[in-house]
Amino acid sequence: EKYDSNIFLTDGDRDEDFLKKGKRLSRIRVPAQAGEVTTCLPVPAPGSYAISLYHDEDGSKKLSKNFFGLPTEGYGFSRDAPISLRLPDLDETVFTAMPGDTPVRITMRY
Repeated sequence: EKYDSNIFLTDGDRDEDFLKKGKRLSRIRVPAQAGEVTTCLPVPAPGSYAISLYHDEDGSKKLSKNFFGLPTEGYGFSRDAPISLRLPDLDETVFTAMPGDTPVRITMRY
């Protein structure tokens, strides 16, 4: 069974809220599928934002992590921010949403 991908929008001006539980501006779930998935995530207004997402491979409705706190399910961040021994900082993921469509391509990492 293919579970949802969860996509989170965060205010790009609030470093203290980045990746914190209950601090996201919005969340959407889209069906996971092989290949490219396209979706639209509305923002409240033009400005700075960050997107984090994960593939809920086990259907737990939360990102599964290992002993070190790193993801064990597919994940991604706006600006394709990498992770190594830590999750990215907000400034590594922030992008500017302009009026109209602002395409953001995110590569899932497994």
